[in-house]
Amino acid sequence: MAAITETLPPELLSRIFSFLSSERHDISVSRLVCHAFKELSSPFLITRAVLAKRLPTITHLYEICQHPYYHRYVAELVWDASVIDKSEHDSLHEYVESCEFAPRRFKDSSWQGTQKRRLAEWQRLEELRQNGHGHASIEASAVTSLSHMSTDSSHEGEEDITNAGEGDMDRAERLGLFEAYRIYRARWKAQRQIEESGLMKSTLAYAFARLPKLRTLVFTDYRSLAADGECFNDCCRRLFGNVLQPLSLDRQLFNPEPFVQFLGAIGSVAPAGRIQSLIIPRHPFESMDTALDPSDTDPREPICVTASHATLSRVWTLHWIPATRTQESQYV
Repeated sequence: MAAITETLPPELLSRIFSFLSSERHDISVSRLVCHAFKELSSPFLITRAVLAKRLPTITHLYEICQHPYYHRYVAELVWDASVIDKSEHDSLHEYVESCEFAPRRFKDSSWQGTQKRRLAEWQRLEELRQNGHGHASIEASAVTSLSHMSTDSSHEGEEDITNAGEGDMDRAERLGLFEAYRIYRARWKAQRQIEESGLMKSTLAYAFARLPKLRTLVFTDYRSLAADGECFNDCCRRLFGNVLQPLSLDRQLFNPEPFVQFLGAIGSVAPAGRIQSLIIPRHPFESMDTALDPSDTDPREPICVTASHATLSRVWTLHWIPATRTQESQYV
């Protein structure tokens, strides 16, 4: 390995690692080969950071900004404009409805184990009935089947769950949505506190102060955070777990507020001359409903599949002119 690093100039090795910048796993492995590889490949490990109205995302951005090494190489900041709209899911019934129609799968691993236990209980009940000793054991089985359901009123959203109908309770249990609904409401509360405190703007200012190579801003939603080849379901599960995803930009039609907030934050905290481009990308998923039936008027978010056509990768790029603070649009 020493012979390779001595034969090839550092500039060429850096160029090679730059081609692997989209493959973080390969970059991570390269850093373990030798000290020279670690030094030359590390600048391509983390070149993009994300800012969103989610506490874990903001925390991670602060960690990158304060890292003694990686903060020097972040050149792109993604402003994720996804938001949780509590008004659409103000009860367990509305939340379950949205989950059942969402273009992803919800499941609870513990529910699968519960189903197996219940099947065993029914089998045991059948055995008891055949033996003629069923009455007392039937009551015991019913108690066992219901014992896993929590009634802790301290949980967020418990009142809505308690007042839910039997059908909603069954569907919520099947999809593992009891705890998910509480988490969803807690995330909405955190989002509201982030908005009221102006944390997005102050975090953006901190990023400009700590990321010397930051020149590009991307305005998008969570769908553009999908890894290469990652399906919509896996993307949502990685980002949000078994909790319903926030509203994407196309679900916020005729609402200019997300983009207005974005431009307002840029105008108030971005240093003069720092921003070279502002990108509004096309997310990497295609609507099956739209592709198959353009006349579909269903207001719900359609089923999504990974887009594979080159025509879906086009983006809007706004090149900033610092002298006049005006913008020139170019479609690429």
